[in-house]
Amino acid sequence: FAILLILMPAISIIENNLLKW
Repeated sequence: FAILLILMPAISIIENNLLKW
């Protein structure tokens, strides 16, 4: 479960980077 808590914010950051492109 802790992994999900770490991955979720990481995914949101990746999505933000994709939106910038």
